[in-house]
Amino acid sequence: MIKIPSKYKKIREKTKGSQGFMGLSVGKKLFGNKKVIREYAEFMSKHFSESYFLIADLPKKYNIMAIEGISEQSALTKVMRAGYCMRIFLERITEDFPNVYVKNYSELQDENYWENLKVLKKAYMQNKEFRDLCQKDVRKFLNLSRNKEKIECRNFERVLKIAVKYRIDELAILLSIPLGYEKFCEICPEEDELHEKLQRKEFDFCSKLRINPKRMFMEAKYND
Repeated sequence: MIKIPSKYKKIREKTKGSQGFMGLSVGKKLFGNKKVIREYAEFMSKHFSESYFLIADLPKKYNIMAIEGISEQSALTKVMRAGYCMRIFLERITEDFPNVYVKNYSELQDENYWENLKVLKKAYMQNKEFRDLCQKDVRKFLNLSRNKEKIECRNFERVLKIAVKYRIDELAILLSIPLGYEKFCEICPEEDELHEKLQRKEFDFCSKLRINPKRMFMEAKYND
């Protein structure tokens, strides 16, 4: 069952008839569960006129490089294979929902994405608050027990430097996706503080980002 926190009640009312999407990180256990994905597909099918799952495969290479200590090409080979398998898995489920589609990261890397990526990379180097929040999210991920064990013998700061690239890349595309839509809502299984700060233009560099001011966000949690 998909549950919407009460604070999103007004947003939920505004999103009726709009387009929606949900980003899925390759390799995340939750997104490999058939029951969970079917629940999300059914929710989006009923709630939006059109929606899609975005497979976040390409940026995943940075996490693999950081955690496993392998080359970019080796990591890219892994994520491309995983992304292909995930697409097959998702398409089998969405066959039952005609207005729910599946897209890969590469399909949405337009000029808006590349411009946002450039701005965020520069901001990471120059804006301490933004850099600290990026690192906060990534440190939390790297300190998960399953990851910590794999990187404990290596220089943590070097690992962090690589893994941060995933976060920046992810934010660049999340901000650029809604630009082609009048009414657009992102569905996320958990709150994303940094993403929301960027959307609200709380940093001095946000004026340079390509953002749809009408974009909406709605947290949707899966409860078994």
